[in-house]
Amino acid sequence: MKIKIITSYKPGTWETFAKRGIHSMAEQFPDNVDIVLYCEEPKPKDVHSRIKCVDLIQAEPKLFEFKNKYKNDPVANGKPHQYPTEAGDQTRSKAWTKTTNLSYGTPFDFQIRSSVL
Repeated sequence: MKIKIITSYKPGTWETFAKRGIHSMAEQFPDNVDIVLYCEEPKPKDVHSRIKCVDLIQAEPKLFEFKNKYKNDPVANGKPHQYPTEAGDQTRSKAWTKTTNLSYGTPFDFQIRSSVL
């Protein structure tokens, strides 16, 4: 059985910690394990020779459409304050100041209203 490890790192962190962790995988995993690194920024110059780099922007363009569309939505960015309830829509964040319809892959769409700062 062939094993493939797929990983990525937060843009801007290659030199500070990502390179060390990813290179450690290349050094420690058996040679029959493939390692694929998805990069959101230009390919780092000093990637271990075992690691195959994939440009995430080219590989998954819809991901970046989503990220741009919802870049100011706290839930889409992992920072919810409150969730919608059956009793009605709840404000999630004071920073989310417009009314919008969002679908998060759930069986229902909901509308989020926010308070004015």
